[in-house]
Amino acid sequence: MCAIHGIFKRDVNTIEKMVDMAHHRGPDGDGAWHDDFVTLGHNLLSIVDEEQKSRQPWIHNNLVLVYNGEIYNYKELGKEFDLTTNTDTEVIIKGIEKHGHSFLDKLDGMFGLACYNRTTKQLILARDSNGIKPVYYGFHNHTLCFSSEIKSLLEVGFDRRVCKQALSHYHKVGYNSGYLTMFEGIQKLVPGEVRIYDVIEGNVIESRNLNNYKYEYKGVDEVQERINHSVKETLMGRRNTGLFLSGGMDSTSILYEMLELGVKPKTFTTAFDTIDPHSRLNEDSRIAKNLAKDWKVEHNILNQSQQDYVDALDDTFYALEEPRQGKSYPSYYNTNKFLSQNNITVTLAGDGGDELFAGYKHHITPDWEHHMKRLSGKNKILKNDELSCSIDDMMNYLNEWLPTTPMTGDKLNDFLYIESLTNLAEDFFIRNDKLGMAFSMEGRFPYMNKTIRDYIRAI
Repeated sequence: MCAIHGIFKRDVNTIEKMVDMAHHRGPDGDGAWHDDFVTLGHNLLSIVDEEQKSRQPWIHNNLVLVYNGEIYNYKELGKEFDLTTNTDTEVIIKGIEKHGHSFLDKLDGMFGLACYNRTTKQLILARDSNGIKPVYYGFHNHTLCFSSEIKSLLEVGFDRRVCKQALSHYHKVGYNSGYLTMFEGIQKLVPGEVRIYDVIEGNVIESRNLNNYKYEYKGVDEVQERINHSVKETLMGRRNTGLFLSGGMDSTSILYEMLELGVKPKTFTTAFDTIDPHSRLNEDSRIAKNLAKDWKVEHNILNQSQQDYVDALDDTFYALEEPRQGKSYPSYYNTNKFLSQNNITVTLAGDGGDELFAGYKHHITPDWEHHMKRLSGKNKILKNDELSCSIDDMMNYLNEWLPTTPMTGDKLNDFLYIESLTNLAEDFFIRNDKLGMAFSMEGRFPYMNKTIRDYIRAI
């Protein structure tokens, strides 16, 4: 896991500032490259191959690549190329060279990437279909800039002004889906978005979304086999792996499959101080503890006090970069810190399981507009007209950016699909990315691999 940065002009000094600001995302090395039209930067967190074989920007013939993520099927895809390393980075750049940006459709994993063609002066900017890895961008003094971190873009000189539209949407549901961020002038690629830029003109010449395809039903299969395969894929690499064990079905099944694969991970959960003997606050922690005991794995419990929570607030807000309404974020920050102190670099979690298998109570009545009303029903009404946002406004905004080809008219399946590209991508995955990368840790989510995700969505 890494960070990418870019400016559509020659400006090594600014790129170096952007790279320095994102050091936590890649402590294993950094690099920069430029010509007269583009400057690219990269922070490296080496997971699969050795640092000296993984450094970016990666140059191959007329292409220059900066890439943040993990491609789980890179060995299979790499069979058609002559490779010199064991990195998915080399597979991506050689795949783009041969197939163009259509090669991105074959990738099963998570990524934010930029690939520049020195001959055509075109640049591909893309985000994975689940939206696990963020890519932010904006124009500063008529020049396009992009990065994995808002903090790095602020080093370019963007004004620190609040986007009123984003604030109004945040007030409704507690996060911003789609392209909005809380910073005026800074947006993000939506999950699965691919843009091809003319670097000299600075404009988009082609755009599409990796999610715009129909899921094809391919017959009855064993779900467990697919989960096992996904877990096996996400165990790639040479760094220590830990599992967020919540006690729920999602993370429990991942632990089961890891053990089936002969891997005994360290597991982690959180417990909270409480004076109420009947509180259910630590019920998940107790279940996780008992599971780990029964399956004889090393289980680690982080006991958090109210003061621990308060002490983490400032660091949590800084890491998140944008406000979120979720009350649990400081606890997640402390838990990620705890994993890092236990020498964990790669984390597995069950995020996405509920959005795939309809695990929440609100899935009983799958109506997205009603769901938005329910989320915002207890919010105070803002008297400032500039900040007002109706449910119709929310739905119109969703329809503006959501890739709709997978929609079938089935209420539950459509609801789950929308939820995965909104709440899951921009609340849960962003939480993991920001709070994990604050400690240079890479988060992986087996349930969102195409192996299991596309199969379940097609049923």
